[in-house]
Amino acid sequence: MDKIEGARALAAGGNHRAALQLLRELATPEGPPYRSRLALAELYRELGCPDQAGRWGIISEGWTTEYEQDRLARLLAASGVPRQSTREFLRVPRDVEDPADLQAVIASVPTYRARFGPRWDWNPIVLPGGWAARLTRAAAKWLLYLAVAAAIVAMIGVFQQALTGGGDALGWALGGSFFFVALLGASSIAYGVSRSAVRRIWSGFTFAGLGVALLALVIAAAPA
Repeated sequence: MDKIEGARALAAGGNHRAALQLLRELATPEGPPYRSRLALAELYRELGCPDQAGRWGIISEGWTTEYEQDRLARLLAASGVPRQSTREFLRVPRDVEDPADLQAVIASVPTYRARFGPRWDWNPIVLPGGWAARLTRAAAKWLLYLAVAAAIVAMIGVFQQALTGGGDALGWALGGSFFFVALLGASSIAYGVSRSAVRRIWSGFTFAGLGVALLALVIAAAPA
């Protein structure tokens, strides 16, 4: 039994979440003939999720229904996905041209976007090809890794000072805490910017605000 059949068996047994997760992992990097993508779209169709069925099935010309295409257009509009990030959002391979069905969906998005709020139409940090989102998301990830590394180094230092009877354990703990919180704050700000770059404005402001608060805490607690 291959993985697609395994996912179908999971769905038949009522474990839809595991089936969807497995098929998404297979479908995301997949190229033609899109067996995993269409299996995922079929499962979403069976579960009554036409927007997601359209999202994963639109790559195959003629597969999606008009209703699924309409719901996909609404999803793109409501999600605030900019035109230049549509292919990335839909996981369309770079060397594949937009199918006619997808072109029709993209053409109908502005009509629905006007309903969901023109306030999303302007965003100064959106760059062609979604570069702002990708770069800031990568920065957020690596800053988070550095924060975890700082915490680990600090713990090792505290443990070593405790074993050797050194008197600088508190210094290691405080220094590690400062670096951890500062890097965590910077990571949160970068992630907030990445969310705003794909027009997830509220979540972007939330993460960025949290990051600013953490950095302000570090500055306020820093010794004079």
